[in-house]
Amino acid sequence: MNCKLVRSAHLRKLQQCGKLPVVELISTREAAELLRCSRRTVERHVASGRLVPKAKLPGRTGAFVFRRVDVERLARKQAA
Repeated sequence: MNCKLVRSAHLRKLQQCGKLPVVELISTREAAELLRCSRRTVERHVASGRLVPKAKLPGRTGAFVFRRVDVERLARKQAA
């Protein structure tokens, strides 16, 4: 579920010109792969506040989506 957060044609043009960063969102599964842990452990990181999701998809069991940079930052912190 790799996706780029782009809200309008104007923002898309700015991103293509390099004037606006692209925010890459990833799923819980992808976050678990980057962190080398289970999806349940990613959910524990969210519950403890160590990892903050960018959004929660609609519904009672809606999935979390995370900014890739936040997950990579946590992975570096854990490796240190």
